[in-house]
Amino acid sequence: MILTITELLVVPGAEAEFLIAVDKALPELLAAAGCHSARLVRCTSAPERFVLLSEWASLEAHTEDFYRSEAFLRWRDAVSEHLREPPRVEHAEDLTGLITR
Repeated sequence: MILTITELLVVPGAEAEFLIAVDKALPELLAAAGCHSARLVRCTSAPERFVLLSEWASLEAHTEDFYRSEAFLRWRDAVSEHLREPPRVEHAEDLTGLITR
């Protein structure tokens, strides 16, 4: 399982419109092949900073399959007008199953 951590910096004052766009576009992301979950969180100290956490079956499911899909284009088109810069994306490997007491 791959965790994708996407930092989204929204134009100050456009947070409400961004949240409406995410609400409409999130089903596109969740319906993508290989996407297991997605969750949006907001930074309390910087209300224009959001982090999208999504879980994918594999790195390729996100970086190849999703990025090359119509679903990605619709997601990008819905939210990009509210962003002050391109999203910053990181991928992490879930190690929870490897940690024991």
